[in-house]
Formats: sequence, structure tokens, C-alpha cells
Amino acid sequence: MTVRIPTLTGDIDPSELGRTLMHEHVIMLGSGGVIREWPALFDRDAAIATSIERMAQLAASGVDSLVEMTTFDLGRDIEATAEVARASSVNIIACTGVWLAAPPMMKRYSASQIADAFVGDIVDGISGTDLRAGIIKVATDETVDDLNRLLLSAAAEAHRRTGTPIGTHSNAPAGSGARQQDVLEEFGVDLSRVLIGHCSDTSDLDYLRGLMQRGSYIGIDRFGLDRIPSTGEDLLSTAERVAVIADLCRDGFANRIVLSHDANCVHMGIVHRDAVDEALPNWHHLHIQEEVLPALLDAGVTQADIDTMLVDNPRTFFAQATPY
Repeated sequence: MTVRIPTLTGDIDPSELGRTLMHEHVIMLGSGGVIREWPALFDRDAAIATSIERMAQLAASGVDSLVEMTTFDLGRDIEATAEVARASSVNIIACTGVWLAAPPMMKRYSASQIADAFVGDIVDGISGTDLRAGIIKVATDETVDDLNRLLLSAAAEAHRRTGTPIGTHSNAPAGSGARQQDVLEEFGVDLSRVLIGHCSDTSDLDYLRGLMQRGSYIGIDRFGLDRIPSTGEDLLSTAERVAVIADLCRDGFANRIVLSHDANCVHMGIVHRDAVDEALPNWHHLHIQEEVLPALLDAGVTQADIDTMLVDNPRTFFAQATPY
């Protein structure tokens, strides 16, 4: 079966992905639906223009593709993001699924009903458009509660029905990526088709090796996010994350690591993008290209391993997207 990856500007072959950032955002309106209810509070044209400019800079830096992980509960505007994609040479892959702000009302539905909604986004299009999702996002904080388990099981069903890969938001210090693997495996998911996200928030090499030894990819995907802007909680520095990657590459795990920032172009959440730029000057989509890759080379990571993490692994991950 020939795999084609849906992007916001049309389907592409996995070989066309090129250098890919695997967990990013473009426009995030924030949770709660405020902007949807009162659109006058949001300068949509300015947000699109800013995002187009940032995608042009990203393309000029040598990045070819970006996986856009903004779900409905993070305030997705799929049509605005598609407008950005059409004005850019960067392939943008959208997601379906749910982040941590899943409304409790979702517990009213069965896993199959929620899976039907995810499949609709993948097969028909998101929010009544023909813009299709190419990855399923699920999120787990410290524990897998009843609602989280429901959403993980729904993602597993949608994944198996469509072959669409799964990418997660996890709490690495709490080890929740391993619990995500447990639930997904229980519901029949081949863990090699799963990307456990935000593994860059821990330097516990045994934990990270364990995730990869079970078959999953891990995302060292918060480069530049040295602390949580809304809480001030410190995370690992770029130097610490580079050291983790260097250790894992020396152990032979380059073929299970992908890189990204979890950054955005426009964010209408609690902390305004301008304040984020001031507090976290390296948290932007160019940080890996400009600072991280030279640091990896200095740390002994080979160019071949860098190409594996940025090009080969994304291609292989998406090339597996067949139902089973």
C-alpha cells in the first residue's frame, strides 16, 4: 500500500518530507473558546502575516516540513494555518486528537464514538473543511485517569483503523510516557508507530532508553523552552538536552530520536508571545538550525546521526501509516 501524508497544501510522499520538526505550533488561540466567541479580540490578519514571515525564515534555514500539534482545546484555527501553509514552502502536517484541556463532557462518549471523530478529521477533514489530519495527538500529565485512558483508547482505535501515527504530550519527569505506552499497547498499538513527546524534560537516560527499547520514537522537542512561562518552573537547558542526545546517540539510539521546539508563531494564551520572546529568547522555530545543531556536532554527534534524527526518522515514522 502506497502511503501519502496529508499536509495542508496536499498529500505528499514520505520521501518529500525532508528535514522535519516533529512537534510545533503555528497559531494557538488558547483554550476556552474566547476567540471563537469574540473574534474582534483577535487580529487574525496580523497573526497570519506574522506566521507567514516566520515560516519563510524557517524554510530559508533549511527546514522542509513541520508537524503542527495544535488541537481544538489549544485553540486551533485550521483555516488560518492553511493560509499560512499556502504562502509557505514548508509542508505543514495538522493533527487531530486532544490535549490536556479535554472537557469532562467527553466522558459521555464511548472510545469508538471519539475514534469516529478522530477518523473524520483524518479521512474527511477538520472542522468542516477538506483539510485532513496526518497525526493523532493525545496528552497525559502525571497520571492516566479515567478520561485520559478513554482518550488514549480512542486514539488507539483511530490509529489502527487508519494507520495514522500517534504523537503524544507527556510529563517526562513523572514518567507518564511509559504509562501511555502501557495503555496504547493494551489496545493493540504497535509502539513503533508512536512518538512519545516532551522527553526533553528529563535527563533520566534509563527512562528514555526504556521508551525506545519498547519501539517508540522519543521527542527531544522543547529546545529553547528552558522554563514554563506561566509558572516559572525550570526545565532542562539547551546544553543539558544536547548532552542527553549525545549520550543516547553514543548508545546507538539515534534512529529513535526526533527533534523540535514545541514553539509557536502566535499564542493568545495566558502569556503573550511578546512576553515569551523576552523571557525565552531562544524559544523559536530557528533555534535548532542556528544553535542546537552546531552544539550537537561539538558534543560529538555525527552529521549522519543528525540527518537520521531530522530526516530519516520522520520519513520512516510517517511511511508506516497503514491500517492493521
